[in-house]
Amino acid sequence: MAVYTVHIPRSGEAEHAVFLRDGFSKGAFLFGPFWLFFRGAWISGAALSVVMIPGALLLRLYGVQGGYLAGLSLLVMLFLGIEGISLIRLDLKLRKFSLAGVVQGMKPEDAEARFFASYLASPAQPVPMPLGSGNMGSVSSQSAMPHPGIIGSFPHPSSGGRTGP
Repeated sequence: MAVYTVHIPRSGEAEHAVFLRDGFSKGAFLFGPFWLFFRGAWISGAALSVVMIPGALLLRLYGVQGGYLAGLSLLVMLFLGIEGISLIRLDLKLRKFSLAGVVQGMKPEDAEARFFASYLASPAQPVPMPLGSGNMGSVSSQSAMPHPGIIGSFPHPSSGGRTGP
């Protein structure tokens, strides 16, 4: 099953939701910045083009051989294949979209159906907070620390490995 992240505008209009599939992007690997432009990530596509084209020209000017340039281009395209979706997420964040959820589905339609079923079933649909807003809610010390002798998954050193009282 594929994992999709769901991004909606901060205005809360779920009908404008964008679903992005996590994982390696073959289109980004094969088409590079053109793929970013096609997906609407203009800022990321322009930044990558501004780095790639003058970078290749400078390397060629300093006498770097064609094989090395091809290898470097392959590395850049591999990076884009791995991180292309993250660049689109960044572009969505700059366009005032917020992460609304993460869903799984065999096909994009399955993920959409699953997301909207849970989104519409919730009694109140809060407008998602932007990432990094600092408002993460309050966590009580009871839920944060299940037992005083345990820190995370490991026993406290002073308890001698005991987890009971």
